[in-house]
Amino acid sequence: YNDAPINKDVYVPGTTLQSLSNCSGTNGEVDISRLTDDGACFVMWNITGQGGFPVEGLGFIATAMPNGGGPNHSFANTSAADGGLTILLRLPLGSYMTSLVQLSDPYTKIHPVTFPVVLKTCREGQVVSDTTGGICQLCPGGSYSFNQGGECQPCPATATCPGGALILPQTGYWHSTRSSPQIHRWVPVLRFTA
Repeated sequence: YNDAPINKDVYVPGTTLQSLSNCSGTNGEVDISRLTDDGACFVMWNITGQGGFPVEGLGFIATAMPNGGGPNHSFANTSAADGGLTILLRLPLGSYMTSLVQLSDPYTKIHPVTFPVVLKTCREGQVVSDTTGGICQLCPGGSYSFNQGGECQPCPATATCPGGALILPQTGYWHSTRSSPQIHRWVPVLRFTA
């Protein structure tokens, strides 16, 4: 928040920054069900100024620092007309201390905010590979994965796989559960009546 006294007789309520993130869990852990298909997390904030009105055009940078050391990851964005600020965190699996800092503005000053982020595992249908830099990525079309963070498997020949953890049997075929790669040919049962 920001205290903005104009003089000893006039006081204007300061600018506030309220977290609206839908991907934070308990203890700062990220709810993996809220990650995007490419392994990112949206951290959302609401910025209000004088009289509770939205503040537009404030620039912010979020820096995620790995708890075990390693390179920092930085992401930036500017608040929208409704005062909303969304920062997309696309991070490798691990624990981070993340700071949100306002970029320079001569009229508004918001104190830095620090919060933990823990990415424990990918969602079903996402994998981590050397080419993704440790970031969860959705299996591409033509493949699937039922193991969180495992490897993408080629789609069975009698099915269509749009990507992720979805196998759609082709016409005339079926599978017993949504998470089964075993595709069976449908055999009609003929009934004879005498």
